[in-house]
Amino acid sequence: MALLNEYLTKKLVYDNHPVMDESCCLNTIQTRNPCRICQDHCVYGVYDRSEPVWDRCLNCGICAAICPTGCISPSRFQSDKMITLLRSKKPSITLSCQHRTEEADLALPCLAAFPKEYLALLILDRQVSIIEPDCSDCPYKPAMGHFEDSLTFLRELLGEEVCEKSLCFAKEVSEDTVSKYTRREAFSHLFSRTRSTAGILLPEVASASLKLWRNLLSAQIVKHAMTVSWSYPTFTDSCNACGMCRKVCPDRAIYQVTDPGDPAHIHMAVLPEKCSSCGLCASLCPSQGINPPRPVKGISDPSVPVIHTISCRFCIRCGEPMAEDSPQELCDKCLGELRLLL
Repeated sequence: MALLNEYLTKKLVYDNHPVMDESCCLNTIQTRNPCRICQDHCVYGVYDRSEPVWDRCLNCGICAAICPTGCISPSRFQSDKMITLLRSKKPSITLSCQHRTEEADLALPCLAAFPKEYLALLILDRQVSIIEPDCSDCPYKPAMGHFEDSLTFLRELLGEEVCEKSLCFAKEVSEDTVSKYTRREAFSHLFSRTRSTAGILLPEVASASLKLWRNLLSAQIVKHAMTVSWSYPTFTDSCNACGMCRKVCPDRAIYQVTDPGDPAHIHMAVLPEKCSSCGLCASLCPSQGINPPRPVKGISDPSVPVIHTISCRFCIRCGEPMAEDSPQELCDKCLGELRLLL
């Protein structure tokens, strides 16, 4: 009966596959550097065509965890499981892949389906045990390289000391960590889970997404009064405030503001909290004015913008900013247009 209810819940209440917002996809924003991450990691060929073939999807959730911009969100069924665990007050939890055990507090088809930011949220608040997987005959084995990258991310972000204290690996689920309920507690837990599920299904309540994990992680870092190594791009002296990085950023993490007191100065700002470290800004910058994202130590509040001020001149034809030491009065774009006309 329980299996039947689980099946009907998946089919009738939840979306049984991830959701894709193509407006945030790197391939929608630009075509110079095609992104193939979801295509290369999907063993069922969901992304082999111009549009996802969801009939092939088995809802492993790996694509949602590895998408560099977060344009793929997990299914509602998987989303509910992650948010319910995050809302729980259990001090010690166990994570696993479904091929290894179903007794963990949260078991997903593959460990690579756990977003790295989500893992960081769990580690900051409680003791996390990960059941070591057996990938010998698992179709998701190639994706485990991403899980190793997630562990590296955790060590860089939170530091070795926090990871050694709050994260460990185990051969099997300990009886001490298995949730056991009396009959009354079971009904109470079921009721609270139903209310939580209903809340997630409401449009005004955010579902699991990369943006949500980053915002919550930023708030937790401030709450714990700790400093971390947060990854984001940094501007260089070659930046001429052309605004290309701001225009292509899928996360809207880069801002460009003219100084109201001195129009010859433009402030370029990066908001670390929003940045997903996709690197598109650096790859498309025409003047190498911004470095690729890399961990920056000593960040205590990722919601505070990092500002880089630039002295510049403005094109006499279009008004766009140019480098202050530019020998010409027209920007490169206007010069190119004039050459075509001549």
